[in-house]
Amino acid sequence: MLISGFDIAVDIRVIVATNEDLQAAVAQGKFRQDLYYRLSTFPIHLPPLRERKQDILLLAKFFLQKYAAMYQKNIQGFTDQAREHLSLHTWPGNIRELQNVTERAVILNEGHNWIDVSDLLLPSIKEDISESEQKLKISATSGSLQLVDDKIANCALENLFYEGFDLEHFNDKIIQAALSKCDGNVSKAARLLNISRAKLDYRLSRSSQSST
Repeated sequence: MLISGFDIAVDIRVIVATNEDLQAAVAQGKFRQDLYYRLSTFPIHLPPLRERKQDILLLAKFFLQKYAAMYQKNIQGFTDQAREHLSLHTWPGNIRELQNVTERAVILNEGHNWIDVSDLLLPSIKEDISESEQKLKISATSGSLQLVDDKIANCALENLFYEGFDLEHFNDKIIQAALSKCDGNVSKAARLLNISRAKLDYRLSRSSQSST
């Protein structure tokens, strides 16, 4: 039987998830500005695993218990060296990568009660953190921003100060230089500056408010 002439009230919530920086995409013309503002009612930023190091070992322990029970293996935990490798890995595949690495380690673990580095099959610590050790500094000769090792990052500090030096303005210039180097990708710029994505978002919002 066909029923017509009735209004049916519905309550709809639209949840959109992306790993792209939509603000940067709008600025670059890659995403519609009107659609961004329609979707951006209540944005929630979920930082990647590399930005919340304190969660790595907690999640690894959870996955270890899950898969040890699934594969019926008596595994007590991770060795100290394995824990160090887990903490220092940058996890480009985020939590899913950590889950897969832990499950594989449980499968490979035979005859001992602890997950060791050899079970994780992760790259060496030196290879994994070589990129994260790079920082921004000001060249003492040209005044331009450069990527250098942290050990020599202080060599240009004495040249930063001049009459009328404005720290806030200088910070904004560094942030803009980092964004430019990362093609507007806020997450990459935050890693380059060695700060959290949330902190960089806050700095950008302050800078935007002060310029209006």
